[in-house]
Amino acid sequence: MVKKILLYISIIFCVTIFSIPKMEMYYTFAHFLQNHAINIKNEKYQEGLFSLSLKDATIVYRNSDIGNIDEIKVYNFLFYNKMICDNMLIRSSSNQKEIIKIDKMDAVWSIFSPKKIHIYIDSNLGKAEGSLDISSMMLKIYFNNENGASSIKEFLKKDNEGWYYESNF
Repeated sequence: MVKKILLYISIIFCVTIFSIPKMEMYYTFAHFLQNHAINIKNEKYQEGLFSLSLKDATIVYRNSDIGNIDEIKVYNFLFYNKMICDNMLIRSSSNQKEIIKIDKMDAVWSIFSPKKIHIYIDSNLGKAEGSLDISSMMLKIYFNNENGASSIKEFLKKDNEGWYYESNF
Protein backbone atom coordinates (compact mmCIF):
# COMPACT_ATOMS: atom_id res chain seq x y z
CA MET A 1 0.00 0.00 0.00
CA VAL A 2 2.75 2.46 0.96
CA LYS A 3 4.74 1.48 -2.14
CA LYS A 4 1.74 2.23 -4.37
CA ILE A 5 1.23 5.63 -2.77
CA LEU A 6 4.92 6.49 -3.23
CA LEU A 7 4.77 5.27 -6.82
CA TYR A 8 1.72 7.46 -7.56
CA ILE A 9 3.34 10.49 -5.93
CA SER A 10 6.51 9.91 -7.98
CA ILE A 11 4.54 9.59 -11.21
CA ILE A 12 2.54 12.76 -10.49
CA PHE A 13 5.76 14.63 -9.67
CA CYS A 14 7.45 13.50 -12.91
CA VAL A 15 4.40 14.34 -15.04
CA THR A 16 4.23 17.78 -13.41
CA ILE A 17 7.89 18.49 -14.18
CA PHE A 18 7.56 17.29 -17.79
CA SER A 19 4.41 19.32 -18.42
CA ILE A 20 5.58 22.66 -17.00
CA PRO A 21 5.12 25.26 -19.76
CA LYS A 22 8.74 26.37 -20.14
CA MET A 23 8.01 28.98 -22.80
CA GLU A 24 5.42 30.60 -20.55
CA MET A 25 8.05 30.88 -17.83
CA TYR A 26 10.37 32.57 -20.32
CA TYR A 27 7.66 35.00 -21.45
CA THR A 28 6.95 35.89 -17.80
CA PHE A 29 10.67 36.54 -17.24
CA ALA A 30 10.90 38.60 -20.45
CA HIS A 31 7.88 40.66 -19.37
CA PHE A 32 9.56 41.33 -16.01
CA LEU A 33 12.69 42.53 -17.82
CA GLN A 34 10.62 44.74 -20.15
CA ASN A 35 9.20 46.51 -17.10
CA HIS A 36 12.81 47.49 -16.34
CA ALA A 37 13.56 48.66 -19.93
CA ILE A 38 15.53 45.48 -20.79
CA ASN A 39 14.70 43.34 -23.84
CA ILE A 40 16.16 40.08 -25.10
CA LYS A 41 16.04 39.90 -28.91
CA ASN A 42 17.07 37.64 -31.81
CA GLU A 43 17.16 34.55 -29.60
CA LYS A 44 16.60 31.01 -30.84
CA TYR A 45 14.60 28.67 -28.61
CA GLN A 46 15.08 25.00 -27.93
CA GLU A 47 12.83 23.27 -25.42
CA GLY A 48 14.05 20.10 -23.71
CA LEU A 49 12.43 17.68 -21.31
CA PHE A 50 13.70 19.48 -18.20
CA SER A 51 15.11 22.64 -19.74
CA LEU A 52 14.72 25.61 -22.02
CA SER A 53 17.69 26.81 -24.03
CA LEU A 54 18.09 30.24 -25.66
CA LYS A 55 20.93 30.79 -28.10
CA ASP A 56 22.52 33.86 -29.68
CA ALA A 57 20.49 36.40 -27.70
CA THR A 58 21.03 40.16 -27.84
CA ILE A 59 20.45 42.30 -24.74
CA VAL A 60 18.88 45.70 -25.39
CA TYR A 61 18.58 48.38 -22.70
CA ARG A 62 16.49 51.45 -23.56
CA ASN A 63 16.89 50.84 -27.31
CA SER A 64 20.69 50.44 -27.08
CA ASP A 65 22.39 47.13 -27.82
CA ILE A 66 24.44 46.51 -24.67
CA GLY A 67 25.36 42.84 -24.89
CA ASN A 68 25.24 39.38 -26.37
CA ILE A 69 24.79 35.94 -24.82
CA ASP A 70 25.85 32.76 -26.62
CA GLU A 71 23.58 30.47 -24.63
CA ILE A 72 21.20 30.52 -21.67
CA LYS A 73 19.93 27.24 -20.25
CA VAL A 74 17.11 27.19 -17.71
CA TYR A 75 16.44 24.02 -15.71
CA ASN A 76 13.20 23.77 -13.76
CA PHE A 77 12.76 21.01 -11.18
CA LEU A 78 10.01 22.67 -9.05
CA PHE A 79 12.06 22.64 -5.82
CA TYR A 80 15.38 23.60 -7.40
CA ASN A 81 15.78 25.83 -10.44
CA LYS A 82 18.97 26.79 -12.21
CA MET A 83 19.92 29.18 -15.01
CA ILE A 84 23.30 28.91 -16.73
CA CYS A 85 24.57 31.70 -19.01
CA ASP A 86 27.58 30.95 -21.21
CA ASN A 87 29.73 33.60 -22.90
CA MET A 88 27.95 36.83 -22.03
CA LEU A 89 29.43 40.09 -23.29
CA ILE A 90 28.28 43.39 -21.75
CA ARG A 91 29.18 46.71 -23.37
CA SER A 92 28.74 50.34 -22.46
CA SER A 93 25.66 51.74 -24.16
CA SER A 94 27.38 55.03 -24.99
CA ASN A 95 30.57 53.94 -26.77
CA GLN A 96 29.98 50.19 -27.38
CA LYS A 97 33.25 49.41 -25.57
CA GLU A 98 33.46 45.98 -23.93
CA ILE A 99 33.18 46.28 -20.15
CA ILE A 100 32.55 42.77 -18.88
CA LYS A 101 32.99 39.35 -20.48
CA ILE A 102 31.29 36.66 -18.41
CA ASP A 103 32.47 33.17 -19.29
CA LYS A 104 29.87 31.47 -17.11
CA MET A 105 27.14 32.60 -14.74
CA ASP A 106 24.97 30.31 -12.63
CA ALA A 107 21.83 31.55 -10.90
CA VAL A 108 20.23 29.08 -8.48
CA TRP A 109 16.89 29.21 -6.67
CA SER A 110 15.88 26.59 -4.15
CA ILE A 111 12.78 26.04 -2.06
CA PHE A 112 15.08 25.96 0.99
CA SER A 113 15.89 29.67 0.50
CA PRO A 114 12.82 30.93 -1.40
CA LYS A 115 13.57 34.65 -1.05
CA LYS A 116 17.08 34.50 -2.54
CA ILE A 117 18.58 33.66 -5.89
CA HIS A 118 22.26 32.75 -5.48
CA ILE A 119 24.58 33.90 -8.26
CA TYR A 120 28.03 32.56 -9.20
CA ILE A 121 30.09 34.32 -11.88
CA ASP A 122 33.36 33.56 -13.69
CA SER A 123 34.42 36.57 -15.79
CA ASN A 124 37.31 38.71 -16.98
CA LEU A 125 36.98 40.51 -13.62
CA GLY A 126 37.68 37.27 -11.76
CA LYS A 127 35.29 35.09 -9.82
CA ALA A 128 32.33 36.63 -8.05
CA GLU A 129 29.35 35.43 -6.10
CA GLY A 130 26.33 37.05 -4.61
CA SER A 131 22.60 36.98 -4.36
CA LEU A 132 19.40 38.65 -5.43
CA ASP A 133 17.00 39.14 -2.55
CA ILE A 134 13.59 38.71 -4.17
CA SER A 135 11.59 40.39 -1.40
CA SER A 136 13.61 43.64 -1.42
CA MET A 137 14.83 43.31 -5.06
CA MET A 138 18.40 43.95 -3.85
CA LEU A 139 21.29 42.58 -5.92
CA LYS A 140 24.63 42.19 -4.12
CA ILE A 141 27.68 40.63 -5.81
CA TYR A 142 31.07 40.19 -4.09
CA PHE A 143 34.24 40.09 -6.21
CA ASN A 144 36.95 37.66 -5.07
CA ASN A 145 39.76 39.31 -7.03
CA GLU A 146 40.19 42.99 -6.15
CA ASN A 147 42.70 43.57 -8.97
CA GLY A 148 40.46 42.01 -11.61
CA ALA A 149 37.57 44.33 -10.75
CA SER A 150 39.70 47.49 -10.99
CA SER A 151 38.03 48.56 -14.25
CA ILE A 152 34.64 48.88 -12.50
CA LYS A 153 35.91 49.95 -9.06
CA GLU A 154 34.00 53.24 -9.30
CA PHE A 155 30.75 51.24 -9.11
CA LEU A 156 31.86 49.08 -6.17
CA LYS A 157 31.59 49.53 -2.42
CA LYS A 158 33.73 47.96 0.29
CA ASP A 159 32.90 46.27 3.58
CA ASN A 160 34.73 43.75 5.80
CA GLU A 161 33.94 40.91 3.34
CA GLY A 162 35.53 42.75 0.39
CA TRP A 163 34.51 44.71 -2.69
CA TYR A 164 30.92 44.36 -3.85
CA TYR A 165 28.40 45.74 -6.31
CA GLU A 166 24.96 46.59 -4.97
CA SER A 167 21.82 47.69 -6.79
CA ASN A 168 18.05 47.86 -6.32
CA PHE A 169 15.49 47.05 -9.00
